Amino acid sequence: MKKITILFLLILLSFFSLLVQAAEIIKITASTRHLVPKGKATDAIDGDWIMKNDKVVAVIANAVYGREVNMRVQSVQGAVIDFTSLVDNNDYLAAFFPQGIPGPDSRKDPAVFADKIEILKSKGAEIILRATRTPTDKVPYESVTEYTLKDGETFLRVKTSYYNPSPKSVSITFADKLRMDMDIEKEVTPLGKTNLAFMYNKWFNSAYAVYS
Repeated sequence: MKKITILFLLILLSFFSLLVQAAEIIKITASTRHLVPKGKATDAIDGDWIMKNDKVVAVIANAVYGREVNMRVQSVQGAVIDFTSLVDNNDYLAAFFPQGIPGPDSRKDPAVFADKIEILKSKGAEIILRATRTPTDKVPYESVTEYTLKDGETFLRVKTSYYNPSPKSVSITFADKLRMDMDIEKEVTPLGKTNLAFMYNKWFNSAYAVYS
């Protein structure tokens, strides 16, 4: 089973071209921290992964047990924790969870949303990073999320596939979770069926959306 979504960056973009190299995936270390995006909600740390093209930059959290970005946003392994245009360099994303909340999650017993990160294409016109969560007793199916970023595009392509390795049937809820913080109650998608869900914070001039 597969679920395909697109995470859009709706921060106001200019149309000036930037002189940068081809799209690239870079692990954050002491020597690459300068590539981490700026903004009020920047959460990247060493060990996380930068996905960058000529328009935007995203950060995927490393698959480390207990990885959290703050006291309110936890268990972000394999989630998108930063996303902004290169022009604006204004990250305000709390997190995008491509699998929603598949299992119980608490500070005393944190969930694991990914336990392995693989780089399928590290550089070129298209780059791909894969985040995998192996089955557990609590969540007995495998989730495999692939993030794809192409040169010239201002959005991140997200594909999640689910696999049941056991002979027993399992129940899966197809869901994503997009989170921004602070004063967005009136600046969100109206309730109802739609292919596009968005959040907008006018105070920090930032907006994010998911299209499925």
